[in-house]
Amino acid sequence: VDGTGATLSTGKVGIGTTSPGAKLEVIGAGTTSATASFNVKNSTSTSVFYVRDDGYVGIGTTSPTVKLHVVNNETGGGYKNLARFAHQGDNLGYFDITVGGTDYRGTKMMTYEGAYQPTGIEFSAPGERIGFWIAGVEKHRFTNDGKLGIGTISPAGTLDVIGTLCI
Repeated sequence: VDGTGATLSTGKVGIGTTSPGAKLEVIGAGTTSATASFNVKNSTSTSVFYVRDDGYVGIGTTSPTVKLHVVNNETGGGYKNLARFAHQGDNLGYFDITVGGTDYRGTKMMTYEGAYQPTGIEFSAPGERIGFWIAGVEKHRFTNDGKLGIGTISPAGTLDVIGTLCI
C-alpha cells in the first residue's frame, strides 16, 4: 500500500508478501525465536498478543516458552481467570482455568452450570492439597501429608470416610 512491504491485492492485505493468500497474511522477517511475526499492542503500547517466527504464541507475554503461553498480568488478591471455554451465546456451562492471586496460590479447573456451582479440581498452594468440588461444595481432599478425605475436607487418618463405606 505504501511501499514498505504492505500490499493490497484483490481485497486481500499482505504484510511481508506481495501475493497474500488470505484476507490478511503476515509473513515475518526472521526465523528465530527472537523475531516477532505479529505483535498486537494496546493503547499503552503493551503487547497483548504476540506471535514469534517459530510459531510460539504469547498472550500477555512477549517471551512465550511453550506453543501457547498465557500470562494474566492482573494485580491484587483472589483468583484470576486465565482461560474460559464456553458455549456460544450463554454463560451456562463453561470451563475455567484459574490461577491464584497475591492472597491465594493455586489453580482451579472448574465447570459451571447456571449459578456459581463449580464442579472440578482445585490445586492449592504448592504441596498443600488437592480438592474435588461437586455442585459448589468441596467433597473430597488429598492433603500434603498423604491423607485422603472422602466426604470430609479434614481427614484425620490416611483414609477418612464420612458416610457409608462399601467394599
